[in-house]
Amino acid sequence: MAGNFISRTDFFLLALCLGLLAGVFFLTLGVFRLRGRLNQLQNEFQDRLQRSLGQSRSVLLGQVAEHFAPILEGFPFNPKDARFLGQPVDYLVFDGLSDDSQQVQIVFCEIKTGSAGLSAREKALKAAVDAHRVSYRLFRIDTQGKLHDETPASSAHHKV
Repeated sequence: MAGNFISRTDFFLLALCLGLLAGVFFLTLGVFRLRGRLNQLQNEFQDRLQRSLGQSRSVLLGQVAEHFAPILEGFPFNPKDARFLGQPVDYLVFDGLSDDSQQVQIVFCEIKTGSAGLSAREKALKAAVDAHRVSYRLFRIDTQGKLHDETPASSAHHKV
């Protein structure tokens, strides 16, 4: 009868081998799942990186184009009259100033490329200009470094 039964030691070794085999199987399965997830994350990262680089290139191209706008065909003002600000508006044009004109017109210019639209700040600035909420103020610094508003009271808050 002793030959028909597995000894405790043999049973323990068999159970240990089966346990190790199952462990290796599940570890291998886990590694394949992790590799699949890693590949998926790498692809997502590459896609996002490419989109980001594309957007960065577009932004950079737009910024470069803004600087060249006054010398491009179609710019309706004398480039000497254009002053680049960049923010909150691209250019402030003093139309007629370089010609010593007595009738200088001040123009706020925004330069866009592609289908870019106005930002909220640019829209607010446009609305202020459209509503004539524009004024000219004169300030003077005294010898003590204090700033004084020399704008006449009647024109300090005057809408043009």
